[in-house]
Amino acid sequence: MRIDKFVAAISKIKPLDATRWGLFIGRPGVLNERLNLSIRKVSVPGRSLSGNDLQIYGPKRTIAAREEFGDDLSMEFLMGQDGYERDLFNGWMNQVVDPKSGNPNYYMNYVCDLGLQQYDKKGVLRYAWKFYEIYPTQIESIELSNSAQDGEDAFVMTKVKFAFKNFLASGVTPIEEVNDSIERMRIQPGGGNGF
Repeated sequence: MRIDKFVAAISKIKPLDATRWGLFIGRPGVLNERLNLSIRKVSVPGRSLSGNDLQIYGPKRTIAAREEFGDDLSMEFLMGQDGYERDLFNGWMNQVVDPKSGNPNYYMNYVCDLGLQQYDKKGVLRYAWKFYEIYPTQIESIELSNSAQDGEDAFVMTKVKFAFKNFLASGVTPIEEVNDSIERMRIQPGGGNGF
């Protein structure tokens, strides 16, 4: 295919920009505006269906049995000088399992919902995800180095992985429905502050 035909064809698709998005964690006390300034990467998990084999006669069939999600939801944040990003998730994990007693808390006391919204270059919402019942499961180690170069390698990053129950994606559910769900989460009591 000639390059001019390729450019014309791809311009009709209008690929989604991976750099324009916003995050909202529906948990009391979360500074979502700050997290949106410090977040660098989000890895949205995949989705699959698994099944059970069935063979009464003839060829074997696999019957869909359950939905499964690929990797964990993970995020990477620049850490501010006050350590807010790391302290936020450490404190949250302390509410999941008490660090002194080792006792887990009640599930509904530590989970919340999360909204992720993707925008085009004009700031129009194009795609959205809502994750249900998330909580942090892992804060990765911090890497410090005297040989760090300029750019993002020179800054301290905090990487966090989350467990979740399930999620809605606007490619499957209408974007208005997913976005309305995120907006309701924002205005509910204890839903944190906006972007």
